[in-house]
Amino acid sequence: MQTLKDELTKGRVSHEIFFVCADSRDEVKIKLESFGLSPVYKPIGIEDLSIMVPA
Repeated sequence: MQTLKDELTKGRVSHEIFFVCADSRDEVKIKLESFGLSPVYKPIGIEDLSIMVPA
């Protein structure tokens, strides 16, 4: 993930990346922030997936 972020930034490529995970959105956000990948990577958690996919 870090390499992708670095290469896109180095190449001056405008980008928005969504990181999808079965954890809660808050947990995903904390993980991304701890790796210095926020706000480039947007967190999508289990609650978001539940809304996107009908039961």
